Amino acid sequence: MEAMRRNGKRLMAVRQAVDMLRANGKIEAARVDEETGEVLPLSESTIIRALREYRLHPDQLLQPDPVNRMKSEHPNHCWQIDPSLCVLYYLPRQGRDTGLRVMKEEEFYKNKPKNVIKIEQDRVWRYTGTDHASGAIVARYYSAARLRPTCATFSST
Repeated sequence: MEAMRRNGKRLMAVRQAVDMLRANGKIEAARVDEETGEVLPLSESTIIRALREYRLHPDQLLQPDPVNRMKSEHPNHCWQIDPSLCVLYYLPRQGRDTGLRVMKEEEFYKNKPKNVIKIEQDRVWRYTGTDHASGAIVARYYSAARLRPTCATFSST
């Protein structure tokens, strides 16, 4: 792959590359004969077969990715949405306080269900949506007890 021109023409065969790597001590590319204990170099065809098996042959590495970028006809045509449980939660308000808190891992550890049950109805879910055509991002936060948005932020990429 290193000895390839921009137009795709290969300047070095596998045999030349293996010989060069062996001479520089980078690879052994050898096998041990079990009967005699002799170390024998692998043949070019065996090396090529192994490269294909491990999907490292230059023909395989040069293949295009097997995916196509989706095409949206216009903004608002397709949205990708990802919900996640936040580390935030809301407690009842006290005075001018909004009630917004951050869950402390030592206090609300997932393996201590009794502590999580205390704030189960006060947890916050974040839904992040991305418009496929424009790349605009919308984030909305929902309280588990109240299924209405508590706040929203908008930005574009």
